[in-house]
Amino acid sequence: MEELFKEIFLFFSLMQEGGFESIFLILVLLIFSQVVFSVFFLPCSQFSILSGMLFGPLIGSCVNVLSSTISFSTTFFISRKFGYKLKSNFKYFNKFSEKLSSNKMVNFSPSWQSLLLFYANPFVPGSSMGYFYGLSDSKFIPLIARSIVLVIFPGFVYASAGSEFLEQLIEGKVLYAFLMLIIILIFFRYTYPFLLKKFSTNHE
Repeated sequence: MEELFKEIFLFFSLMQEGGFESIFLILVLLIFSQVVFSVFFLPCSQFSILSGMLFGPLIGSCVNVLSSTISFSTTFFISRKFGYKLKSNFKYFNKFSEKLSSNKMVNFSPSWQSLLLFYANPFVPGSSMGYFYGLSDSKFIPLIARSIVLVIFPGFVYASAGSEFLEQLIEGKVLYAFLMLIIILIFFRYTYPFLLKKFSTNHE
């Protein structure tokens, strides 16, 4: 087991020392992977953790913000471009969007409260929320600006967790490393969204 973790450390070290071209390629693959996952409503937290393992907590945080922004923008413009076809051809999708729009707790404005409530949903990846806003009349610039602000803190925590996770594995503290990672994932998947929702509803 110890040899396996040494191999993992060597692998990441080689990627980090591979020069600008290698780092750029890794960055592109990381962002592209998150975009693909976001398009299909798949969880993206693993990429945020991986960026911390590859680039460290600070640069990894910037990568996370960039990845989330590109992914959110992609789903937004896909929905803005093709959303009308979903509305006209799929009655169940149309009913779902009408139900969301009629809910007083949910609106598609680029306000802080609206974004907070959507981030408080633990079942839909934050990067996939662009689909919902693309169906609305929301302006892209204020929407994406506020979205960027809201992903800075989670992006930093995930990157820091990934960096710390790798360090603990290298030191041979396997149980501690996985336990720490599981706690952080649970917190940001369920506890953090719950706190956001609580904060948002208390400041109506």
